[in-house]
Amino acid sequence: MLRQYWRIQLLQGKVPEELAVFSSAVEITERPEVAATLKSSGDATGSTGSIDERDAAAASGGAEDNGGGPTGSSGQENDRGRFGSEAEVEDFVHGLGYHELRSEVSSRKLQVANRKKETLQKALLGSLLESLPAPSSATAVAVEDVATAPGESGRPASKTTQKDQEKKPQSILEKLQSTETKTFRYNADSMQYNICYSLWSRVLDTALLLAGFSPFIWDQTKSFLLVFGVQASSWPILHAVAFAQICSIIEALAEVPWNAYSTFSVEARHGFNKTTVPTFVMDIVKSLALQLTLGSAILAGLLGVASWADIEGRGDLFFVYVWVFGAAIMLSLTVIAPTLIMPLFYTFTPLEDRSLKAEIEQVAAQPEVQFPVTKIFVMDGSKRSAHSNAFFFGLFKDKRVVLFDTLLTQVTNSELIAVLCHEFGHWKHGHIIQNFVVVQAFSLATLYCFALVRNDAEIYGAFGFADQNLIVGLNLFIRTIWAPVLTAFGYINTLETRRKEFEADRFASRCGHADGLERGLLKLSLENMSNLDPDPWYSAFNHTHPPLIQRLRAITHDKVKREKTQ
Repeated sequence: MLRQYWRIQLLQGKVPEELAVFSSAVEITERPEVAATLKSSGDATGSTGSIDERDAAAASGGAEDNGGGPTGSSGQENDRGRFGSEAEVEDFVHGLGYHELRSEVSSRKLQVANRKKETLQKALLGSLLESLPAPSSATAVAVEDVATAPGESGRPASKTTQKDQEKKPQSILEKLQSTETKTFRYNADSMQYNICYSLWSRVLDTALLLAGFSPFIWDQTKSFLLVFGVQASSWPILHAVAFAQICSIIEALAEVPWNAYSTFSVEARHGFNKTTVPTFVMDIVKSLALQLTLGSAILAGLLGVASWADIEGRGDLFFVYVWVFGAAIMLSLTVIAPTLIMPLFYTFTPLEDRSLKAEIEQVAAQPEVQFPVTKIFVMDGSKRSAHSNAFFFGLFKDKRVVLFDTLLTQVTNSELIAVLCHEFGHWKHGHIIQNFVVVQAFSLATLYCFALVRNDAEIYGAFGFADQNLIVGLNLFIRTIWAPVLTAFGYINTLETRRKEFEADRFASRCGHADGLERGLLKLSLENMSNLDPDPWYSAFNHTHPPLIQRLRAITHDKVKREKTQ
């Protein structure tokens, strides 16, 4: 956090230069006036020559050679219409040295980069004006307003065009500059909250463990069951499930003030919270109901499997049976959770935009993708938060894509397709299966190590337990003996997850969506106020997704590498 604050002070409120260069290079092609004129020129005239030839012609011409107006000289009229689409304009941007520009920024040649950035914008606008056919008077005024500031075209801008300029939406670069302070404050508040919550959680957990809170609840559960005429010794599974649920309910209620502060203070203060108090309360009630029903059934099944192994004389292999049961439950929840559990909290509706649906299905059906999408849903995430996301679920050939409704309003269709192609990359590279295998292997190792000390009465006695039970023993083992291993595994898993994110980015890039992915990631980072350039060590151990600058740099590096090999 201190590093980020010093970086902001050093740059005097400016965004990281690498992002500034990228955003300024693409903001022109997103302006509605230019996009509309490009489309009309593409319909009226055909493109002549290859993209490389057009880039060379643009670089040799420049903005200064066309007389400063949209019509140009007779020698340049043959070049009209060489830009037929936004994609060709973006190809032109890259042809002007965009990759070299970012390479120089990374090596801190900031002054050279700034000069090249200005040259890039002027050359791009000048070439756009050269390539467009002779426009109507209304179109000429609109394009000229985009290309030049008042006084630069040889005549002052009219009052009407000045008003139009004031009404124009913020460009990516302007939004980066205007939101950086807000982003810093949001990340600072979030980090302070996380630090306070972590300290509170650790102190409370340690205090309860040393004060004998768990043995107290264990004994009180026995008394509670006696009220209903149930002997705990005769119903050990029921006793263990009741103990676990009482502890879980107490912990969940202790979390309520923290969750309320995060939702109605931190998130609301920065414009993200959309959750109402009734919705917040109902979410708690629904979560507790699921925990008492589904959670109790899973716990009872796990204890039943372990008890069966002991009765059958296979107690030394109980960890294998418990592990198989847990793996089966986890697989079942991957299907049950999105179809039965999540609809209790969110509303899923089929995607109504037919053109977007067709684009998604077309990308999913590409030979290099072949993602078996069957349904596409929109989830009302805006009911609770302004944050956005997308995911898919399902087994085998029945995959369903879910888009947050907030995501549809934050990015364009091409950018959304690129983000989804990133998600498809996780599936194509087998990341989902790999994660499942790694988690199950670690679970098996945990259960095996626990089996070695399962019947050690000293461990139970050290924490005040006179009885031995699977739930009690496993809880003590994970919170004490296994805690360092669990922490180390978490860090290793975070590093591996970051590697998979880069791999999914490369997949989307090589499927032809590099530019859309860059713009999409940048816009989503802005909308979600993500930390664009966090401390590398803190990020490596705490963030499952790499910082935006690292991802943009990796995408560009991959594009340059592929261009050299072609």
